[in-house]
Amino acid sequence: MSYFGVDSAELVNKATTSLINGDDLDSLWLDMQEWASYRVVVFAGGSDLRLTITSSEVSGGSGINDIVSNTNLEVSFLATLPVRERYMRFQVVNGTGSAVSNVKFQLFGNKTGTGASVFPDYVAPAIFSPAILTQSIIRGLDKNGSYKNVGTNSAGALLTTDFGIEVARGKYTDDGWRIGTKFGRNGDVDIGSTPEDVWAGGGEYTGFNATSNENIQVSSDDANDSGLEVTNGTATGGDGFTLIDSGATFITDAVAVGDLVINDSAASHGFIVSVDSETQLTVFRMTNGIISQIENSSGDSYRIANANNTGAAVVRLDQILNEDYEQQQSKYVILNGTSNVTVTVDAMRCTRAKVIMAGSSGLNEGTIRVRQATSITNIFAQTPTTGQTTIAAYTVPLGKIAVLKRLRVSITRTSGSAGSATVILNAREPQGAWRGVRVFELQTGAPTSFTNEGGIVFLEGTDIKYTVNDVSDNNTVIEAAFEFYLINE
Repeated sequence: MSYFGVDSAELVNKATTSLINGDDLDSLWLDMQEWASYRVVVFAGGSDLRLTITSSEVSGGSGINDIVSNTNLEVSFLATLPVRERYMRFQVVNGTGSAVSNVKFQLFGNKTGTGASVFPDYVAPAIFSPAILTQSIIRGLDKNGSYKNVGTNSAGALLTTDFGIEVARGKYTDDGWRIGTKFGRNGDVDIGSTPEDVWAGGGEYTGFNATSNENIQVSSDDANDSGLEVTNGTATGGDGFTLIDSGATFITDAVAVGDLVINDSAASHGFIVSVDSETQLTVFRMTNGIISQIENSSGDSYRIANANNTGAAVVRLDQILNEDYEQQQSKYVILNGTSNVTVTVDAMRCTRAKVIMAGSSGLNEGTIRVRQATSITNIFAQTPTTGQTTIAAYTVPLGKIAVLKRLRVSITRTSGSAGSATVILNAREPQGAWRGVRVFELQTGAPTSFTNEGGIVFLEGTDIKYTVNDVSDNNTVIEAAFEFYLINE
């Protein structure tokens, strides 16, 4: 008997004169890769038979329940079966309290039939399947021999260009792809002061001098850079737009619209748009600056802050690595003017800080300093009144490689006069020596932008920085940047 045509085959044919309670007719595991669609048929002389289908792609399997009644009634499960998957197992099980007589179980496969076949995105469709309904996907083998789908952008176009945009949007973070940019500025390099690195602190970048874990201290040189913790607690629920704490008293505590929710457990933040009750707040969104709608979950520790002065109130510290170069969770700091605020964290590197919340001036009014708490000369960052660090330096985290794709360097003179400089992109592996990766001979009015076709590869633990080796004149201004992919090693 054939249900499809010349390209069909009977895959299973099992029968028994009596199927007692709890027994089954079992196909065992079948490789369904070459079959575009399939059909299961059961004949029985009793009732309460159950067809169970288990798939390697579905945890725990899936069950289909049907009643078989009247002698020799044919029951076709074609319409209610799940989509074809690579490996499947079919079992006809007696679910009644008494034996069922004359049970027959048949499974038919078809390569080119007219039966509808809808494939999940993790299954390669059979070749030349003329299915009525099929899922259009393009798949290819990755370097490990596993099939993956070709991506599309938000407009539905295949991703053949602008892959970096999709990575920047966070579309491939689960696959270990990130994109990063480091940019820096040194506003005053003199003839006798070289070598200097490209960062706001001037001179050598001291953040690379740290050799072991310490806490971090953060302060400003302006008293107006300060914030206030309004309240704190532990969330009992919420989502990407709400925070719920059944034990909170938000209204009593004077929590207000415009205050900042800091989720320290998820390293995310969101600005309050309404105080719904004593126990619930609504925020515009919870974000870490890259991913939006990060959920507030039960058990998360949170703080609520506001700006109690005109300058910066809250700063976020990123790119924190410990002495094993392991990426540490980002930290939020509520500033206290010129007084040091200590952040408990294992930190040997920290190359980014940015203002998240500020008062009426909209940014920091003084220079914010980020340093190790004990070895205080190891300054990670000095943030000028730009709201973010300007440090053309970076360290590759453990388990990652950094592939530099684009470099840019330029110089100016504060007087507007002509000048020149030699700037080197330096790299140093752990315990190693600095080496020049690229050397740039610069002139004012002629910025250099360099794109790498294949990229410059740096392994985990590698320190990277721009160094000004020589300038023709005093009061030379250097700006530099590099863009890179950060990929799982």
